[in-house]
Amino acid sequence: MGIIILLVLTAAEIFFMVWNLKTKRNHAAEKSVADIAEAVIFAVLSFTGILMWGFRYYTIAAFLTVFAISGMITLIRRKEKKYKKCSTISKTVWKIVIFCLAVFPAVLFPQYKLIEPTGESNVAEKTYVFTDTSRKEEFSDQDINRNITVEVYYPEDLAGKCPLVVFSHGAFGFYGSNESTFTELASNGYIVASINHPYHALFDTEAYGRLVTFDQEIVQKSREFENQDMSDEEFKLSHRWLKLRVDDMNFVIDTLKNEASEGTDDILSMIDTTKTGVFGHSLGGAASAQIGRERADIDAVIVVDGTIIGDELEYKDNKIICSTQPYPVYILDIFGENHYNEAQQYADMYPNLVLSEYSDKVRNIVFRGAGHLNMTDLSMFSPMLAKFLGTGDVNSRECLTSMNGVIREFFDWRLKDAAEPDFKEEY
Repeated sequence: MGIIILLVLTAAEIFFMVWNLKTKRNHAAEKSVADIAEAVIFAVLSFTGILMWGFRYYTIAAFLTVFAISGMITLIRRKEKKYKKCSTISKTVWKIVIFCLAVFPAVLFPQYKLIEPTGESNVAEKTYVFTDTSRKEEFSDQDINRNITVEVYYPEDLAGKCPLVVFSHGAFGFYGSNESTFTELASNGYIVASINHPYHALFDTEAYGRLVTFDQEIVQKSREFENQDMSDEEFKLSHRWLKLRVDDMNFVIDTLKNEASEGTDDILSMIDTTKTGVFGHSLGGAASAQIGRERADIDAVIVVDGTIIGDELEYKDNKIICSTQPYPVYILDIFGENHYNEAQQYADMYPNLVLSEYSDKVRNIVFRGAGHLNMTDLSMFSPMLAKFLGTGDVNSRECLTSMNGVIREFFDWRLKDAAEPDFKEEY
């Protein structure tokens, strides 16, 4: 829709420029009417829902309003400036540049239809901020404890207890990275707690009452490690990042279960503390897998296109030594095709594949044509950005819809005692 808006506005400016040049007149009155009409049409499209009003249209709406007001003033004054060829051309060029900049958010983040959840319950959400008094915030120069923002998705019209599912986003992600998955689960009777890991997340505004972005060391080191073989530095640093995630998840799970037991919060009181699942994307998937090994109260684990870093025990003689200990609970390992093909090249020391050899509780699934970001909502929210960061040629909407269904079926099996799904190896 952003491209269409830009093309229409650009065409209008070029039309009036050519008309002015041919007739050697400004046609200020006619142009003013056109500016007003553009603003009115934009407003009508927004009010009727054809344009899904939101942040992507704020800038262009502001400029169209300014140009419309300017047009009204011109019509009232009825005073036309003297025609100048250079002025006509330069004004047109500048307005087209302005329109390009103003429409860019709508191009980068095009409107899209949300994936409808399959459950019968309406989904609501609530934001919590929990303070871990046992840990200091290592990324801050101030003497403060680590705060964790948690977005909870829940079935607002469902009475009784619900299984708890805790999610951890990938590096540079945020707690809304897989919102379509959360709403799918919550609509089917789950309490979903999505963690925003401060300084590992793209941004966080709630945890410390100000905007907090990702730590620059993570960006710098990630770039250094990209397209190079494993090193001792990468091994140690990835485990340090993993520990932070695991500590966050442990703290959040304990806090949610304590709140559920105390019964002081109406939403958290709905949590069934005897049924708990964890899942995450990328580094969040690695943390989820480690949580499944460490805690006895975890009943199901899903890794979404992530490397199970915790099973990498040692880096020695340019080789990773992986754990051969069977996994204690059922774990679903979801791969994008790009990730799976890369893993196959190092099958003897890739932890996910080694784990499959030593545990009968692993279920592996590959989504053909899918890249890393096809497994998150970013592939729909910003296809251009997701493509730059890594997507495949799969249809993003179909991939997410299918993946969300697989995730729900797995948790239904392990947390709701449903029959074991007939998972396919490839989707």
